[in-house]
Amino acid sequence: MDSTTFILLTRSVGESESILKNISGVKSVKLLKSDFLVVVLDQKNDQVNQLKNNNTIKGIGYSYLTTLNRKIIPTGEILVQTKRGNSISSVISKYLATLSIQSVSVYGDFILKVENKANILEIANSIYENGIVTYKNLNKMIKIIHTYDYHHSIVQ
Repeated sequence: MDSTTFILLTRSVGESESILKNISGVKSVKLLKSDFLVVVLDQKNDQVNQLKNNNTIKGIGYSYLTTLNRKIIPTGEILVQTKRGNSISSVISKYLATLSIQSVSVYGDFILKVENKANILEIANSIYENGIVTYKNLNKMIKIIHTYDYHHSIVQ
């Protein structure tokens, strides 16, 4: 886990941005969606743990480092498709406190929003291992470097 980059799920973007101004070492804050902020710190900062106690903050999700030292930032969403005969309510009922339906596609895919980002990998894996869904995909962000060679892009 990389504690210098994280996603903040917030009840109020303005209030959260004000709170982040009081934390030393905040390098950048970017709005990802209407209630997600991507926060980058200069270095590990223990003040971030205090955010968990604030009512404005609904959740914090840290990024992960690959074996090549590249950051993967979970967005807090899991894309799933239920198996024939199963309903999305059977998935939601197991994780009632932490999951909600973000959106539904015309193809029967569901985007589930995870409130507690710290447990997102465990929740995503558990959903798949229970055999209720055909597939699951953890939505994530990674930096892509485009090269002048249009046939190849480098994931960084």
